[in-house]
Amino acid sequence: MDFHFGSRVLGNNDIGVGELTRIVYDPEGWTIDCLIAESAHMGERELQVPLDVVDTTDDEIVQLSISEDEFENLDEFSRSHNVSPPPDRDFADVDQEDELAPGSASPPVGAATGIESIAFVPIVEEDLYIPSGDGVIDRSTEVWATDGLAGNVRAVTMDNNTRRISGVVVRHGTVFTHEIMVPVELVESMRTDAVVLKVARSAVDAQHSR
Repeated sequence: MDFHFGSRVLGNNDIGVGELTRIVYDPEGWTIDCLIAESAHMGERELQVPLDVVDTTDDEIVQLSISEDEFENLDEFSRSHNVSPPPDRDFADVDQEDELAPGSASPPVGAATGIESIAFVPIVEEDLYIPSGDGVIDRSTEVWATDGLAGNVRAVTMDNNTRRISGVVVRHGTVFTHEIMVPVELVESMRTDAVVLKVARSAVDAQHSR
């Protein structure tokens, strides 16, 4: 199976229930424990999807064998929430003279010049419920060759019999990007922030030409 980050996750009635965001794997055996999908209906919640409920996958879809309700009742992986300022705080009545911090000649970050109200960007905090010792791969995971950065992980492939990671799809390039399948035999190590290869970037490019 191939797991492409950003794929639509469908319930057993073919209705979209979420989006694939990460995979959780055992860093010792490189076997996939579960998929992580962001709920399409419950805000900033990510849910742990057992492999046993995954029927099929392709470049755009992860098809599940469970209903939407069953999906929403899966264990949480993470939840994002605003921590500052409170979402219901009213800044409309801030006086002009209060817009400057004491001793400051310029308005605070986020203040709009020429109006009486101040626009604030909330700080988002994410709580993760990943079991201790497990690894996570998502689209922000970098792939490093022996001579520098090769790109970011776009997808992960799995051996269906062993559930072991069989390769990673790397999004390579800056202006003209392309995706390259890198077999696990070329991988030296994996961790949450990076996949480290045994080979140089030229060997990664050689995979693209095959």
